[in-house]
Amino acid sequence: MLDHNDLLGRTPGFWLNRRVLVTGHTGFLGTWLAARLSGLGADLVGASPLPPASSGLFCRAGLLEVVDNRTLDLRDRARVEQVVVEVAPEIVFHLLPRGGAAAGLKRPLDCFDTTVTGTLNLLNAVRRVPEVRAVVIVTDTSAATGGQCPRAASLACAELVVASYRATYLQPADGIGVATLGSCALIGGGAEAGEDDLAGWLQTVATGDPGVVPARAMTSHPFLHVLDAVEACLHLARALCRDPRDIARAWSLGPLDPDHCGAALAAALGIAPPAPGAAAERDGRASVTALGRRPALDPPTAIAWAIDGYRQAAGEAHAGFLARQIDRFTTCNLRPPTVAPADGAVSSSPAANAKVRDVFLSA
Repeated sequence: MLDHNDLLGRTPGFWLNRRVLVTGHTGFLGTWLAARLSGLGADLVGASPLPPASSGLFCRAGLLEVVDNRTLDLRDRARVEQVVVEVAPEIVFHLLPRGGAAAGLKRPLDCFDTTVTGTLNLLNAVRRVPEVRAVVIVTDTSAATGGQCPRAASLACAELVVASYRATYLQPADGIGVATLGSCALIGGGAEAGEDDLAGWLQTVATGDPGVVPARAMTSHPFLHVLDAVEACLHLARALCRDPRDIARAWSLGPLDPDHCGAALAAALGIAPPAPGAAAERDGRASVTALGRRPALDPPTAIAWAIDGYRQAAGEAHAGFLARQIDRFTTCNLRPPTVAPADGAVSSSPAANAKVRDVFLSA
């Protein structure tokens, strides 16, 4: 049975002073993850290709003063190895850039360089650091629905790179766990409207702007609140540290019922709900059997929190809403996040694999 600390990902002493490296830490997911880890007492180092913007969520949330920030272009192999060896982290969260297919279509070479070469350089650097116990690579299943577009192809290539290094160099038998976590779309205050359709639509609701919602909004969009993704990352990292043998693999993160997401989004936007089953057709991995873990926030609540976050952010110079929502999230009666194995995983289904389930739940 999980106790309160387990549910919140804060087993006494686990994250306290633990050396953690987060790539892409100034982005949307990275900012929320950095804030959560900082609150848990981690010795946190963040690496991003550009210095944090003073007007961005990361700085507005006061994280510039509590995170060891490094400017790092993951395409620079020598520099990546230098930073990773110098930091010598125990746990690495590698957050692949999120976004739709459009970015890859406009800049395909940059897309492949950042996603594939960056992941390759990071994993190769991790080989030089014996202190590393767990690596969690967070990918974007919502972007992978673009079929054979460069963005989807780059994500598929990155998954192959991870699988290759896990089987060849970073093996669970050597005490290191490397896993990918394919996430659905994430919502929450601070997401930029230009990066995601959902963010733009929810900002429209938050600001009262009577903007026209595009017709494609009628399609279900599987999503979770960003804090559920953060908790999934923490739980997966802890499980990898505990016993990587059955956990080092590909995983997928999504809502239990994608159609519920579509109905909740339609209600918030004031439009007709999508046809049942539309979400499953859009991303079949969103409803894969869970490991007995459920999102803490259901779709209507996640939308309400995201809209509230946008409204609070607009009315305050500092992004204090972020800390307040984290506190609220960690003090409510939480249920564990949903983490299910991605398609193509080589091991058996976790629903039938009691050993995997027990290791994950007891981590």
